[in-house]
Amino acid sequence: MPKLKVCPLPRQAGLRAAGEVSLATRVLWERALEQAVREGEDVYYLELSAVTFVDVAGVGVLADAARRLSRAAVSCCTGRRPG
Repeated sequence: MPKLKVCPLPRQAGLRAAGEVSLATRVLWERALEQAVREGEDVYYLELSAVTFVDVAGVGVLADAARRLSRAAVSCCTGRRPG
Protein backbone atom coordinates (compact mmCIF):
# COMPACT_ATOMS: atom_id res chain seq x y z
CA MET A 1 0.00 0.00 0.00
CA PRO A 2 1.48 3.39 -1.00
CA LYS A 3 2.19 5.77 1.84
CA LEU A 4 2.49 9.53 2.03
CA LYS A 5 3.73 11.56 4.97
CA VAL A 6 3.10 15.31 5.06
CA CYS A 7 4.34 17.64 7.77
CA PRO A 8 4.85 21.40 8.16
CA LEU A 9 8.25 22.93 7.52
CA PRO A 10 9.95 24.40 10.57
CA ARG A 11 10.47 28.17 10.62
CA GLN A 12 8.75 28.89 7.27
CA ALA A 13 5.37 28.56 5.61
CA GLY A 14 5.30 25.29 3.75
CA LEU A 15 5.18 21.55 3.91
CA ARG A 16 7.44 18.56 3.43
CA ALA A 17 6.05 15.48 1.72
CA ALA A 18 7.56 11.99 1.53
CA GLY A 19 6.33 8.90 -0.25
CA GLU A 20 3.86 8.49 -3.11
CA VAL A 21 1.05 10.73 -4.32
CA SER A 22 -1.46 8.34 -5.87
CA LEU A 23 -5.10 7.32 -5.68
CA ALA A 24 -4.43 5.68 -2.30
CA THR A 25 -2.96 8.88 -0.81
CA ARG A 26 -4.85 11.53 -2.76
CA VAL A 27 -7.15 12.63 0.10
CA LEU A 28 -4.16 13.39 2.35
CA TRP A 29 -2.44 15.30 -0.50
CA GLU A 30 -5.59 17.32 -1.24
CA ARG A 31 -6.08 18.20 2.44
CA ALA A 32 -2.46 19.31 2.82
CA LEU A 33 -2.61 21.56 -0.23
CA GLU A 34 -6.03 22.91 0.75
CA GLN A 35 -4.50 23.93 4.09
CA ALA A 36 -1.73 25.72 2.17
CA VAL A 37 -4.32 27.68 0.23
CA ARG A 38 -6.21 28.59 3.41
CA GLU A 39 -3.05 29.85 5.12
CA GLY A 40 -2.75 32.58 2.47
CA GLU A 41 0.99 33.21 2.89
CA ASP A 42 2.93 35.45 0.48
CA VAL A 43 5.54 32.69 0.00
CA TYR A 44 4.82 28.98 0.41
CA TYR A 45 7.48 26.25 0.16
CA LEU A 46 6.95 22.64 -0.87
CA GLU A 47 9.84 20.34 -0.05
CA LEU A 48 9.28 17.30 -2.25
CA SER A 49 12.72 15.67 -2.42
CA ALA A 50 11.43 12.52 -0.68
CA VAL A 51 8.39 12.14 -2.97
CA THR A 52 9.01 9.07 -5.11
CA PHE A 53 5.93 9.14 -7.35
CA VAL A 54 3.13 11.56 -8.30
CA ASP A 55 0.26 10.39 -10.51
CA VAL A 56 -1.50 12.70 -12.93
CA ALA A 57 -4.34 13.40 -10.47
CA GLY A 58 -1.78 14.44 -7.84
CA VAL A 59 -0.16 16.82 -10.31
CA GLY A 60 -3.59 18.25 -11.08
CA VAL A 61 -4.25 18.90 -7.38
CA LEU A 62 -0.85 20.62 -7.10
CA ALA A 63 -1.52 22.75 -10.19
CA ASP A 64 -4.93 23.75 -8.85
CA ALA A 65 -3.44 24.75 -5.50
CA ALA A 66 -0.73 26.78 -7.26
CA ARG A 67 -3.38 28.54 -9.34
CA ARG A 68 -5.39 29.34 -6.22
CA LEU A 69 -2.20 30.65 -4.57
CA SER A 70 -1.56 32.91 -7.56
CA ARG A 71 -0.84 35.91 -5.33
CA ALA A 72 1.81 33.94 -3.48
CA ALA A 73 5.19 32.79 -4.65
CA VAL A 74 5.25 28.99 -4.63
CA SER A 75 8.61 27.28 -4.47
CA CYS A 76 9.03 23.52 -4.93
CA CYS A 77 12.24 21.74 -4.02
CA THR A 78 12.81 18.27 -5.36
CA GLY A 79 16.47 17.96 -4.49
CA ARG A 80 17.16 16.74 -8.03
CA ARG A 81 18.66 18.59 -10.97
CA PRO A 82 16.79 18.57 -14.28
CA GLY A 83 18.20 16.42 -17.04
